[in-house]
Amino acid sequence: MSEHLNPWSLAEEAIEEYLTASRSCLDYKKQDSGCLGYPSVLLLLCIVNALGTYLRNEDVIIEGKKQQITRGKPFRVLNHPLFKQDLTDAQIGRIEEASRNRLAHNALIDPGVVLTPVTTGFAFKFTDNDDVWISVPVLHAVVADAWTHFDKSKIKYAIEAFRLSG
Repeated sequence: MSEHLNPWSLAEEAIEEYLTASRSCLDYKKQDSGCLGYPSVLLLLCIVNALGTYLRNEDVIIEGKKQQITRGKPFRVLNHPLFKQDLTDAQIGRIEEASRNRLAHNALIDPGVVLTPVTTGFAFKFTDNDDVWISVPVLHAVVADAWTHFDKSKIKYAIEAFRLSG
């Protein structure tokens, strides 16, 4: 934590801290040999939401159609080339509603959402009955990679253009 003269450097530091804390959650071993998956996923999806805010108005491809990342749909960023995902609109909505919002605001995760410590494969796996499996380590790798390749100047632009700091 340090003093910031502008909101964009604060946002960069916060995202770095979220990634570090998420990694610490993954590395922590509980008595049942699990990790701290819920706080790790919450932090990672906060980063997804933030990057969706900073990439507002950029185009993504969802179900073969070009769509913009909008104020009301920041999780569309999951289909941005930075994240290398190919999710449907319904899947994106399921991830946002079932995990991020309920997890952040109610300390709950929807039935049918499963966190897994599997370290290979997809970040999100959807079953035929609309369950979603979230691989916490893979999601961490996807988000960390997106952040590494993210143009940090877009934070300043978004804060100034969309008046996000006030």
